[in-house]
Formats: sequence, structure tokens, C-alpha cells
Amino acid sequence: HTLRDGARLLVRSLQPGDRDEIADGYEQLSPESRRLRFFNAPEHLSERLLDYLTDVDGVDRVALVALAIDEPGTPGVAVARYARDHRDPTTAEAAVTVLDTHRNRGIATILLTSLVDEAVANGITTFTASVMWENKALLDGLREYGAVVVPDEPGVAAVSVGLPHDATAFVG
Repeated sequence: HTLRDGARLLVRSLQPGDRDEIADGYEQLSPESRRLRFFNAPEHLSERLLDYLTDVDGVDRVALVALAIDEPGTPGVAVARYARDHRDPTTAEAAVTVLDTHRNRGIATILLTSLVDEAVANGITTFTASVMWENKALLDGLREYGAVVVPDEPGVAAVSVGLPHDATAFVG
């Protein structure tokens, strides 16, 4: 993929060898970004959380990584993932994380498009997410794509959005 600024991006499935880069990427996130993504964000990812984040099967648990192929070492700059809800196999919780230094370049849109394609191919029709109310930009963006946003626990919104068969319709 080519970003708006001309840089190139490779999107691929998360691999077992990405574990250390996931941990390193987390360290590069600002405390605010960590908190907005993980709520009660730890200072470092524990082995248990790393196990969870890297445990993918390509069907029920999918994670895609974005690699900056024009940068030295082809670093990972973002991850998008979903985990199927065992109670409702047509629903999955989804999340996207982009390194602070690579935001506002269209990376999240590219990853989300790819993730929607994977989800639809695997029989998922709805993405859900828990989002802090203070993350207004994300909530507003999700509403633009038809997301239903309702109160959940204090300070947190429950988000649900139906997935189209054509992922480009979802992310513009």
C-alpha cells in the first residue's frame, strides 16, 4: 500500500516472531495512547498479555501488522486485531493501534479495511469495541460509519458496528 505521503506499507498477518516487536512497539506508545487503548495500561506488557496479543489462529483471532517497508529495518508501525465472541460467533471485538509517530497517515484505515475483509471472509458481521468516552475523535469517526454507541461501565462506551461485504464502504 502507498500512504498519502508516498511512504509504502506492507500489511501481513501477525507471526510468532513478531512478539518482541509488539513489546517494543508498546514501549514507544505515549502513556496517553496506552491508556486510551488498554484503559488501565501497564508500564510494560506482561508475558501473559503478550501471549494474549500474539495468540492468533487466522479465523477466530486475527491480527494484522503494518510494516513501514521504506524505513530501515522495516519496522512494525501498527496492529489491527479482532477476537471472535464465543457467545455470538458473528461478532468480534476489534482494535487498532498505531504508533504515535505514524498517526494521521492513513495507516489505521488501510489496516481496518484489511481486517474487515478478513472478518467478513470468516463469517463475522459485527465488530464491537470498548472505547473511553474521552476518545471523542474515535467515537465520532465510528458513528460516521454507522456505529451504535451506548454507555457501558463508567467512563466507557460500548460500540457496535455492522460490517459491509465491501470493506471500502466501511472505512471510506
